[in-house]
Amino acid sequence: MCSPPPQSYRGGALLVDAIHGRLAELPGDLSSIADALASLHCQPLPCTTARAPLLAPADPWQAMVAEVHQQASWLAKAQLPAGIGQRIQQELDLLPRTLPNASPTLISFDTHPGNFLVTDTGRAILVDLEKCRYGLPGIDLAHTSLYTSTTWDLNSQAVLSLDEVVAFYRRWQTQMSTQGQTLPNVETLMACRRATWLWSLTWCAKWRAQHLQRQDEQRQGEDWSAELTNDAVITHVRDRVEHYLSPAIIDHVHGELQCLQTAL
Repeated sequence: MCSPPPQSYRGGALLVDAIHGRLAELPGDLSSIADALASLHCQPLPCTTARAPLLAPADPWQAMVAEVHQQASWLAKAQLPAGIGQRIQQELDLLPRTLPNASPTLISFDTHPGNFLVTDTGRAILVDLEKCRYGLPGIDLAHTSLYTSTTWDLNSQAVLSLDEVVAFYRRWQTQMSTQGQTLPNVETLMACRRATWLWSLTWCAKWRAQHLQRQDEQRQGEDWSAELTNDAVITHVRDRVEHYLSPAIIDHVHGELQCLQTAL
């Protein structure tokens, strides 16, 4: 029997069963992940007043763009290599001001492949739900299949081909259509993909700026070690941040965006 959480749980509460499965492997489990996302995105929308405590902005596109621009304020402090800040700003300028075909659904906002377990029957299950909100499903699709997501987790790294990414999107579209859902158009899906990529890049800039600041504080004798998990994690994050902010990888993802829009 289910009962509502106590009033002291302002963010609500979620109870889940233990999930027995292995980590998702790419590209083999992409179809199962697409099915899992479609299942999430097909959940009935509660009325507007019943969506709290999850984030539920009136305009989910504007909210996403605002979040990206807020993180972009760290670009100037990140001491990026010459030209990188300007290159990211060019991508930011490509984000549309409005996105008419942008109906919200329940989304995860944290669907990198390392957050899925696959059961013995081949079913993919999303296991990290703490960032769920009402937003645009294209954000989840992007977060699952972007280079900056598929190469992040040490235990599930993969570089997807364009054909594999196309097949992933089409599988999701088929599953959504089967459930009678209205599909976002390609322009909306690609806008979400660019915004999600820029969210990742600006997060990297923010991390870089804050890490440099903490290094300065350490040299001044302040204790900031409590903010670190361990040296291995910091080394891994630093490696990924520098990699994703490199000219070659920015050009790679930009080129994939253009090709994917044509292919879909």
